[in-house]
Amino acid sequence: MNSRLKILRKYLKLTQPEFGKLCGKSRDAIATYESGRVVPDDAFFKVVCLTFNVNEEWLRNGTEPMFAQPTTFSLDDFAKAKGATPLELKIM
Repeated sequence: MNSRLKILRKYLKLTQPEFGKLCGKSRDAIATYESGRVVPDDAFFKVVCLTFNVNEEWLRNGTEPMFAQPTTFSLDDFAKAKGATPLELKIM
């Protein structure tokens, strides 16, 4: 996990102090996480994932992709599920 945290920070072109500030941690805390001396708590994982749209499985275990994939919304599927008529679908 520590190497992925560093990979993410470098990918984002942030220094340890900049990354720490965005995550509510000091530069020293980020340095200890990246070195593997300290394992971050679950709250830190959540902050990183929400702040940078990171896939938590990637951050914790290395399971691709690095970034969370956005969920898509289909108006057509939604309208069909709600019983829209063919004419209503055509208008949309």
